[in-house]
Amino acid sequence: MLVFGLASCTDAGPAEPDGAMSLVAHNYLSSALLIMELNSVRRYEIDWEVFREETMAFAAGAETTADTYAAIEDALRRIGDGHSFFRAPVEQAPPSEGEDPEATLLGDVGYLDVPAFSGGGSEGDALATRYHRIIEEVDTLGASCRWVVDLRGNTGGNMWPMLAGVGPILGEGTLGYFVDPDSVKKSWVYADGEARIDDGAIAAVSAPYELAALPNVAVLTDSLTASSGEAVVVAFRGREDARSFGAATWGCPPGTRPSRWWTEPSSSSPSRPWPIGRARSMAARWFRTSRWRVRRPAPRRPTPRSTRPSPGSEPRPALEA
Repeated sequence: MLVFGLASCTDAGPAEPDGAMSLVAHNYLSSALLIMELNSVRRYEIDWEVFREETMAFAAGAETTADTYAAIEDALRRIGDGHSFFRAPVEQAPPSEGEDPEATLLGDVGYLDVPAFSGGGSEGDALATRYHRIIEEVDTLGASCRWVVDLRGNTGGNMWPMLAGVGPILGEGTLGYFVDPDSVKKSWVYADGEARIDDGAIAAVSAPYELAALPNVAVLTDSLTASSGEAVVVAFRGREDARSFGAATWGCPPGTRPSRWWTEPSSSSPSRPWPIGRARSMAARWFRTSRWRVRRPAPRRPTPRSTRPSPGSEPRPALEA
């Protein structure tokens, strides 16, 4: 993911703020607006002059950078891509969130639960490796021909550890694309235990596992399958011998990347650049077949069951569907 570093960009609006806003707050908000204007997936659909005036009016009276947070959040809401968000500065990154994946053998069918996961880096690699180990455990019991991949309730997070994790079932090759408003494509690839964007590895498995042959796959979805969860659904579309079952997904296709810009110095951390958030949605997702995907992926075969099983329960109704 690309990271922008913008420091007090005063060329993105009036050179001096009006008397209702401090210079520090004005520059900080201007930096945020410039990032949105340059990178939003809707950047060609918005009148940015009017948008900027409305946002500055919302933040009237702001004295500190913190006073502009509500205006930034309101601006992202008005962009309306359904995915962008703002994360206020924190002293320490929060721990990753997500349940542990589970795999089991049900008769002669392998079942893999793929919950949401928001971590990255070494945590993401460890999660992807965990997927390979549990897939290997089930495969040794004789489930190499048929698998169920359960994405119900997967609200997203970080798609790359998930893609690398399900790689043995998904198979190698180009899985899909990000496409920005200028029609620039960036491919998602799984190969050699790595989930890559173009040629750059984002998540990597230690000692990746391979199935003897690509299995038949049933992908389960529901209305809570969203964001990066939908990316995994998209990755299976176009793959031979893979079908989806359940309910239509949430429908939040854009991808994001983080942006960073400077705050004013503070006593606890002078002149420190704070990571401010996954600020904008960057691109819509394409299927691996290069068919455009901006709406929610609908299952090939809807089923009445659209909620994930409780932990430890047997998901037999989904299999029978």
